[in-house]
Amino acid sequence: MRRIFSEPEVPKKRFWRRQFEQVPTRGQYLFDGIFGVIAPVLCFVADPVVFKGVILGTPWLEKYQLLAYLMSAVAMAVFIVWRTCRTQVATFSAPFAGVFIAGGMLSASIGIAILPLTLFGLLFVLGIFGFVPFLTAFVYFRSGVRAIRDQVNNSTFEYRFMTAGLAGLLVIAFSVWGSIYLQPLMSRPDSARAWDETWDGD
Repeated sequence: MRRIFSEPEVPKKRFWRRQFEQVPTRGQYLFDGIFGVIAPVLCFVADPVVFKGVILGTPWLEKYQLLAYLMSAVAMAVFIVWRTCRTQVATFSAPFAGVFIAGGMLSASIGIAILPLTLFGLLFVLGIFGFVPFLTAFVYFRSGVRAIRDQVNNSTFEYRFMTAGLAGLLVIAFSVWGSIYLQPLMSRPDSARAWDETWDGD
């Protein structure tokens, strides 16, 4: 039978709007898993320049090594919990959003800081890995937006942005405190003994 009326075409959503849809696509879910956890861990382990001076002798961001490790560990752990139990934590997802935003800021800062090395490394192809922090930042920012939207309308709904901000500040403060407190101990030649003495003294 010949069709008389054509079905109206549904306009395709713009690229950036599709990226921040509340329900991720299968491709987005896979992308977030790779660049939210797997790729950052591999970069930290195989890092020859940024935090470990294998190639240049002196690491590019040596002073911020422990800070980056602590914040990244917290952000990735929270990210895994949120992906695994997103429905269960919807009631208090605002703190998750704050951690994600803090993690995204850290990743973006690392990407900007190593950008000269990244551009130079493109001559040897390896510089492409320098863009991983930007992709990780995107994953965490997108997760932060989704998490803040997941906050259900309960007694804490009105304070979701404040709660997210406080959670992000706590993660940053904890990481800064940990790096300041632990970095001198780890830098000493007898760091293992100094560590034991510190905890014995407590």
